[in-house]
Amino acid sequence: MNDLQFGTVKLHLKEIMYERGLSLTKLSFRVEMQRTQLKHYYDGSIQRVDLAVLSRLCYALNCDLNDLLEYIPPVKISNEKLGIMGLYASLSLIHIHLRLSFLIIVNWIYIIC
Repeated sequence: MNDLQFGTVKLHLKEIMYERGLSLTKLSFRVEMQRTQLKHYYDGSIQRVDLAVLSRLCYALNCDLNDLLEYIPPVKISNEKLGIMGLYASLSLIHIHLRLSFLIIVNWIYIIC
């Protein structure tokens, strides 16, 4: 199962901290968390979100959960676009093949002459 087919959740902690002029060290002190754990939320590399951590962040940043999290729906590609993308990929491969064939012919002519 591919989780991306359901969309993603983006954390806006980095942007909120930047707007408020907070460093990771200052915020980790305010939320009483280790800086390394907070850094995973900061750079968006966290895999499992802890509700207690989100509560601490909202409290310390005086923000709403909607300010901190954003749901991004999956990008849906129509069959028509998939067909065009497949056609484009095929044309690209044909183009590469023709260029290689041309180079081989040019090298062959150069060797003969």
